[in-house]
Parts: sequence; C-alpha cells; structure tokens
Amino acid sequence: MSPHNIRGVLQPKAEKWITEARLLKYEGILISSPKLTLEATALQNPAQFLYGEPCSELAHDCLQQIEEQIKIRPDLEGEELETGDKLFVDGSSRVLEGKRRSGYAIIDGKTLQVKESGPLSPSWSAQACELYAVLRALRLLEGKAGTIYTDSKYAYGVVHTFGKIWEERGLINSQGKGLLHDKTDFAGNKGSKRDSYSVHTGTPEGHGKHNQRK
Repeated sequence: MSPHNIRGVLQPKAEKWITEARLLKYEGILISSPKLTLEATALQNPAQFLYGEPCSELAHDCLQQIEEQIKIRPDLEGEELETGDKLFVDGSSRVLEGKRRSGYAIIDGKTLQVKESGPLSPSWSAQACELYAVLRALRLLEGKAGTIYTDSKYAYGVVHTFGKIWEERGLINSQGKGLLHDKTDFAGNKGSKRDSYSVHTGTPEGHGKHNQRK
C-alpha cells in the first residue's frame, strides 16, 4: 500500500521516459503479478509525526505533479492543438556516396511547402538532427500558437521529459561532460516566447492513415 497512485503513474505516464522493454518488466512485476495488489491508502506514515501534526487533506495529485515537473515549459502540450500553425519536421544523418551527410527540414502543414531546411554537421547523430529540427520549428513558432509533428520518439521525449532532466543537471551528462545536444541551442529555445504550442508524435487526421503515437 502506498499514498501514491503507482498504477496511475505507470500506465499513462511512464511510456514517456521508460523504454517499452523496461516498462513491460515493471508492469509484469507491479501490475500483472497475481500475488501483488497495488492500492492507494489514506493511512498516515508514522514518520510524518516527526514533522508535527500530519495533514488530513490531499498533499498533492501524483499525475498533476508529474506533469508539472517533467515539462520544460508550462505551455507545452503533448497532443495536437485545434488552432495555430502546423509544422512537420524531420532530421537525418546517413552515408551517401561514401560521405556522411546530415540535415533537417521543416514543412508547412497548410501549404505542404518547405519552410526551412539545411545541412548540419556530419558529426551529428540522427537523433541530434531530429532534435534540432524540432527546436528550429519552435523558433519559427515564437509568439504564435502551433503544433509540431515529429516521428521521432526521442525528440518527443527530450522536450517532454529528458530536457527537464538535462536542465537540472546543467546540460551535462552523468560523467560530467557537456552534452552534444547543447550545440542544438536547446537552452535558447527553452526560453523562447510563444502563446502555446504542442510537440506531437504521429500523423494528424487528414495527413495519413493513422493518428497514433509512434
């Protein structure tokens, strides 16, 4: 028994920052086990009495707390907006004719024309290129509302979860070295002003057969 909604945290939220293989393992242990039952309880932890009288009211909502803590910006959403601009982004890094080439492109969802594109450093990974494309799209949406579509679960994870962790670490990795992605101007994009925006993975209705996250 726990005062926290463990089941609710694992099922709708964990997929954002836990790999599918690891999530399946956790679900198998904590949710699918026939000998284990997860329940939220209102019972007080005896240790709480060390800090005075325990509070009888709900201290916080677990899911709401997680939503607030993992967002890099309060105006960021995970689902497509009904209004505003729609931008489709992609980045890639591959070997062509014996040379590695990296680049990105941003497509206007209304005109289906290339809004911005360009080459990137050959040393950048495909993930860095995909992230750069999302961040450039954020720059284009500055002062506006809009939705950015990407098929990169990695880029989606960065702006919705990992970016917050990077910020708390000072944009360094676990070995204390600077992140390669710092060159994508991640910190600068975080501070850009826009009315509201969404970074969505998948394909919107009218642009493909499915409208699901990938």
